[in-house]
Amino acid sequence: MQLTPTVISAQPLEKAFHEYLDRHDHVVVALAIVAICTWANTIGSLIPLVAQRFKVDPALVSAPLITTLVDATGLAIYLLIAKALLSALR
Repeated sequence: MQLTPTVISAQPLEKAFHEYLDRHDHVVVALAIVAICTWANTIGSLIPLVAQRFKVDPALVSAPLITTLVDATGLAIYLLIAKALLSALR
Protein backbone atom coordinates (compact mmCIF):
# COMPACT_ATOMS: atom_id res chain seq x y z
CA MET A 1 0.00 0.00 0.00
CA GLN A 2 1.38 3.38 -0.99
CA LEU A 3 1.08 6.42 1.27
CA THR A 4 -0.34 9.52 -0.32
CA PRO A 5 1.16 12.96 0.26
CA THR A 6 -1.83 13.92 2.36
CA VAL A 7 -1.29 11.03 4.77
CA ILE A 8 2.44 11.72 4.98
CA SER A 9 1.95 15.41 5.66
CA ALA A 10 -0.90 14.89 8.14
CA GLN A 11 1.48 13.73 10.86
CA PRO A 12 3.65 16.87 11.10
CA LEU A 13 0.60 19.06 10.53
CA GLU A 14 -1.31 17.42 13.37
CA LYS A 15 1.72 17.65 15.62
CA ALA A 16 2.11 21.32 14.81
CA PHE A 17 -1.46 22.21 15.61
CA HIS A 18 -1.81 20.16 18.78
CA GLU A 19 1.57 20.18 20.51
CA TYR A 20 3.68 23.07 19.29
CA LEU A 21 1.45 25.96 18.33
CA ASP A 22 4.33 28.37 18.84
CA ARG A 23 6.57 26.39 16.47
CA HIS A 24 5.58 27.24 12.92
CA ASP A 25 8.22 25.15 11.19
CA HIS A 26 6.01 22.06 11.42
CA VAL A 27 3.27 23.80 9.47
CA VAL A 28 5.76 24.96 6.85
CA VAL A 29 7.12 21.44 6.38
CA ALA A 30 3.65 19.88 6.23
CA LEU A 31 2.40 22.34 3.62
CA ALA A 32 5.63 22.07 1.65
CA ILE A 33 5.33 18.27 1.52
CA VAL A 34 1.80 18.50 0.14
CA ALA A 35 2.75 21.17 -2.41
CA ILE A 36 5.94 19.45 -3.59
CA CYS A 37 4.32 16.01 -3.86
CA THR A 38 1.42 17.48 -5.82
CA TRP A 39 3.86 19.33 -8.08
CA ALA A 40 5.98 16.19 -8.57
CA ASN A 41 2.93 14.12 -9.51
CA THR A 42 1.75 16.77 -11.94
CA ILE A 43 5.15 17.08 -13.61
CA GLY A 44 5.62 13.31 -13.56
CA SER A 45 2.41 12.79 -15.48
CA LEU A 46 2.73 15.72 -17.90
CA ILE A 47 6.35 15.30 -19.08
CA PRO A 48 5.76 11.90 -20.73
CA LEU A 49 2.61 13.21 -22.41
CA VAL A 50 4.42 16.26 -23.76
CA ALA A 51 7.35 14.13 -24.92
CA GLN A 52 5.00 11.75 -26.71
CA ARG A 53 3.24 14.70 -28.34
CA PHE A 54 6.56 15.90 -29.78
CA LYS A 55 7.36 12.35 -30.96
CA VAL A 56 10.21 11.87 -28.49
CA ASP A 57 10.57 8.60 -26.59
CA PRO A 58 9.11 9.37 -23.12
CA ALA A 59 11.33 6.77 -21.45
CA LEU A 60 14.49 8.59 -22.51
CA VAL A 61 13.39 12.06 -21.48
CA SER A 62 11.20 11.48 -18.43
CA ALA A 63 13.51 10.34 -15.64
CA PRO A 64 16.31 12.92 -15.93
CA LEU A 65 14.00 15.81 -16.77
CA ILE A 66 11.45 15.06 -14.06
CA THR A 67 14.14 14.60 -11.41
CA THR A 68 15.94 17.80 -12.31
CA LEU A 69 12.79 19.87 -12.61
CA VAL A 70 11.18 18.62 -9.38
CA ASP A 71 14.39 18.95 -7.35
CA ALA A 72 15.09 22.47 -8.53
CA THR A 73 11.54 23.75 -8.15
CA GLY A 74 10.88 21.79 -4.95
CA LEU A 75 13.43 23.84 -3.07
CA ALA A 76 11.92 27.04 -4.43
CA ILE A 77 8.42 25.89 -3.41
CA TYR A 78 9.60 25.12 0.11
CA LEU A 79 11.35 28.46 0.48
CA LEU A 80 8.37 30.40 -0.89
CA ILE A 81 5.99 28.66 1.52
CA ALA A 82 8.36 29.29 4.43
CA LYS A 83 8.75 32.95 3.50
CA ALA A 84 5.01 33.47 3.07
CA LEU A 85 3.99 31.76 6.31
CA LEU A 86 6.76 32.96 8.56
CA SER A 87 6.56 36.57 7.39
CA ALA A 88 2.77 36.55 7.83
CA LEU A 89 3.12 35.29 11.40
CA ARG A 90 5.52 38.01 12.54
